[in-house]
Amino acid sequence: MQRAIITLCASIAASLLAGCQTVSITQSNGMPGGSAPACTGYDPSNWDNCYGMFKLSDGNKYVGLFRGGKPHGEGVLTGWTGDKFVGNFRNSMPWNGTGAIFTDIGQKYVGDVRDGKMHGKGTVYYLEDNKNKGDKYVGEFHNNKLHGQGKYTFADGRVLKGLFKNNKFISTSRDISGTIKERLRKLKDIHQKGLISDEDYQMKKGEILNQL
Repeated sequence: MQRAIITLCASIAASLLAGCQTVSITQSNGMPGGSAPACTGYDPSNWDNCYGMFKLSDGNKYVGLFRGGKPHGEGVLTGWTGDKFVGNFRNSMPWNGTGAIFTDIGQKYVGDVRDGKMHGKGTVYYLEDNKNKGDKYVGEFHNNKLHGQGKYTFADGRVLKGLFKNNKFISTSRDISGTIKERLRKLKDIHQKGLISDEDYQMKKGEILNQL
């Protein structure tokens, strides 16, 4: 997702410098609520302290505030694949604060962002077209990854709570509660969702079976 955002922003910046030969411009009525006037004219490199829409010929689009001819302030960046970043921009690039990220693999993130990435505290919802649809993670993130203390809730209501590192759940087998059968089933689900490695899965499975 981050690579797509950076590529899209670079394309926007390049097109602005190239005289907008690969873009279409839509003039609007200004930012909702009247906090910024509509950008005027058809050369976005001249847009300053206004609200406008900039669309590349490949389908990528930015809608939001401009300053000094660049996306700067609150805006929405949408990629042709369906990726979307909603938040703050600085000199054409996604910036820091709070925002929302929608990925083309069916994830919705709401929370802290840094340089356009999921970073800090937030929530990821796994949507209909994601393999983990119905699941949710609430907790800490680092550079677009589940990292830190968090709570992963499965679609059926079961909960995995503890330490995550680089998208993996870090725990001992005893952190997986329930009967032996329930713990094995939960462990299998965790592994299938990619939350633990193959090595950890085999190790924890052995630890649980040894308690029989």
